[in-house]
Amino acid sequence: MLCKARVCQHLALPTSGRTLLRILHKIPLPDQKRLRVIGIDDWAWRKGQRYGTIICDLERRCVVDLLPDTELETVVCWLEQHPGIEIITRDGSIAFADAINKGAPQARQVADRWHLIHSLARAAEQVIKAHRTCLTIKELPSEATALPQDFPIGSSNRARSKAANARRREHLAREISTRYAKGETQKEIAAALQVSLSTVRNYLYNYAEATVERKVRPVGTKSFHPFIPYIQQRWSAGCQNASQIWREVAAQGYHGSVKTVIAFVGRLRQGLPLESCLPYRRQV
Repeated sequence: MLCKARVCQHLALPTSGRTLLRILHKIPLPDQKRLRVIGIDDWAWRKGQRYGTIICDLERRCVVDLLPDTELETVVCWLEQHPGIEIITRDGSIAFADAINKGAPQARQVADRWHLIHSLARAAEQVIKAHRTCLTIKELPSEATALPQDFPIGSSNRARSKAANARRREHLAREISTRYAKGETQKEIAAALQVSLSTVRNYLYNYAEATVERKVRPVGTKSFHPFIPYIQQRWSAGCQNASQIWREVAAQGYHGSVKTVIAFVGRLRQGLPLESCLPYRRQV
């Protein structure tokens, strides 16, 4: 309101923020029409600490009500006071789904636009990652994307994709080095291989040799190291649920987060060597 009061002063209407707020409170609220399509989501009174529930009329594109919290009983009570709702859009929250099932069981639940697009983007990303081995560079030899003959059969798509990408980078580095040794300029190499100029410079200046190996970032800390043998034992026994393994090591005294265990199990699932999975060690 303070900013609006300053605007009023520039319009030759000097007033205070409290006066504007008092005038707004005197304006009668519009009559609520019958709600047919609404959207439910949470909103922040104070981000990260306190949240409420916002309800919008999607046909009139306006906010209908703001609930003080996101509790199940609050949402159910509001829905019971507004019968006749046919469609409700929401996020993936199970709490909102339960509240709608109890307060408006006749309503059809659909994903809202943002979460629908977000889920579609994630699904498309997973499909592209699974088939990255099909993407090749036309100017490079076809064997640039071929997998090594000794690559383990039955490995995950992610591991196979990483192996193919490593061979592609290796052939690209050799091609750039060969062309540069023959006297071609960096711009000519970039245009011939259809890569950016910064990519050519990166391969020339940072990789003296033709092979390009990306280092795998270790996971965990020094406190995680004593629990690695037990995780390997459970993995070899057939337990591939990272959350279950985390609960077991937490019961044994591990105080780290579940994300560390998930990252370590993910490296094992990819078939990476154990040395690349181990956390950093201090040199004594």
